[in-house]
Amino acid sequence: MSNIPPQDSLWFDKKLNHIGDSYEKNLLFHKKELLAGLELLSKKSNPFLISKVDYLLGKIYIREAKYDSARFYLFESLDYREKYPAYQGTTHEALAELYLIEGEHHIALSHLYKSLEIKEKIGNNDFLKSLYNTLGNTHYFLDDLDSSLYYYNSSLQIMLEENDTHRLAALYTNIANVLYQQDYNEEAIRMYQKSYYLYDQLNRISESATPLFNIASVHSWLDNTDSAFYYYRKSLERMTVGGNYQNLDEVYLAMAEDYARLDLLDSSILMFKEYIVYRDSVFSIEKTKAIADAEIKYQTKENQQLLKLKKTENEKISIQSRNKTVTIVFLFTVLAGIIILILILVRNFAQKKRLDQLEINAKNQEIDHLLKEQEAKSYAALIEGQNTERKRIAQDIHDRLGGSLAAVKLHFHTMDEDLANSKSRNDDQFRLVKELLDNAVNDVRRISHDLAGGRIIELGLKGALNDLSVVLNASNKISFNLIVGEKIGALSMYYEQEIYAVIQELISNTLKHAQAKSIDLQLNVIQDELNIVFEDDGIGFNYDQSAQKGLGLKGMKERLTRINGNVEYDSFPGRGTIVIINVSL
Repeated sequence: MSNIPPQDSLWFDKKLNHIGDSYEKNLLFHKKELLAGLELLSKKSNPFLISKVDYLLGKIYIREAKYDSARFYLFESLDYREKYPAYQGTTHEALAELYLIEGEHHIALSHLYKSLEIKEKIGNNDFLKSLYNTLGNTHYFLDDLDSSLYYYNSSLQIMLEENDTHRLAALYTNIANVLYQQDYNEEAIRMYQKSYYLYDQLNRISESATPLFNIASVHSWLDNTDSAFYYYRKSLERMTVGGNYQNLDEVYLAMAEDYARLDLLDSSILMFKEYIVYRDSVFSIEKTKAIADAEIKYQTKENQQLLKLKKTENEKISIQSRNKTVTIVFLFTVLAGIIILILILVRNFAQKKRLDQLEINAKNQEIDHLLKEQEAKSYAALIEGQNTERKRIAQDIHDRLGGSLAAVKLHFHTMDEDLANSKSRNDDQFRLVKELLDNAVNDVRRISHDLAGGRIIELGLKGALNDLSVVLNASNKISFNLIVGEKIGALSMYYEQEIYAVIQELISNTLKHAQAKSIDLQLNVIQDELNIVFEDDGIGFNYDQSAQKGLGLKGMKERLTRINGNVEYDSFPGRGTIVIINVSL
């Protein structure tokens, strides 16, 4: 699999993040830029970045109301992100947004639940509180009030823990709407009041009018006329000051009806007149807009007619100039024939020169191939010699020093039985010497075992990784999640040792620098390649700076090069780290 070089991938990933933050501005410009980037990435076969581009294009087409195009790109993103399940949830939410716009609420709900399954495993509260709120809205529209209230409360719990006051105000209104539908009117009023107080603290005058209007509506339903009038007037005041006219006509009409119930006909008529004036003004605005649209259409039609007349005149001029051109064309044809003949001769000479150069290049490549093959054989012989020497040293330690220590331990045990009285006088010192001797024997066994090949020889790659997983999780300092695909079989000892060393280096970097709480490691075989995905939720790092200074990154790259592998890093400060490794089998 060929990929964009890591430095280009990181640059383009930064570009995509910038577009993702600002795609609602300069929409057309970003769309052209993304489509051009998608063509480039298709040639480079980089599925991770392609999935990002497809996702952003889908979101842009939703804003442009081009829903078929949006659906196409979002499903393309979903397919590419099958290898990166942590990112699939975001695509499912975009598809849910699309289906909600189209009125397909049940289909939208299925995508939201798929996203929920993924994001609850990740456990990121920033993702979950927004997703819970969207699920609450969808269930509310489907009149499934119990489920709606459940998801609203799930979102509320996270927002209260994080003190997210900007979103709490709107969430309180959503919860109050459900309680009002369930006839829990007092509880609904309390929630609307919480929403109003938060909007007021944040000085969001315009938005604070909505919960006040809702409180007035509940009091009106309960026949609490005085309270209803009080909150209607406060809502009307906020709407006027804040410029929020969304419910203005409903306020006028509701107050007119309440005045009528109280037999205050003059006040009722006054409110009803205000209602009619407002509705007429809205109608005038809509009518003006319709007239403007009609004028635009008329101007467009008139422009089309002018363009048609201009086209006819241009055709006449073209016919007149064509006759003059024929004579000139004839003269240039003769000249062109001469030029073509010269070009043919030049091309033949250039092709002969190119063939000669290709022949020279082929010979040079053959020489390079022989040199690399010889270098590989030399390196393999060096590794083999190192392994043989390691085994010899391990055997010597085990047979000589290990045997000697074992004999000393045996004699020491015999002395232990014969010198009971002496031991009682020097019990602490005696026990210390015995403990040191036991440790020495164990160290000799461990050193000889590690020199002879370590955990890889004993357990293989899968077993060594499982053993490593148990050790890390037992430390209670970090969560280590290991997934090994069923298709992975035994590799050559050399490959397994190199891969294990690379994974150890990644884990070591995370433990030293990342301040991570969890590590996810996946190994799968995909189309004759070993695919390794390493991900942590730490503080991330700047790859460009670390690649220049860190010996660990260079060492990993050299190891992977020796086994026909490559590595990509996706990490920025404050955003965790993803490392993708592919090794040709």
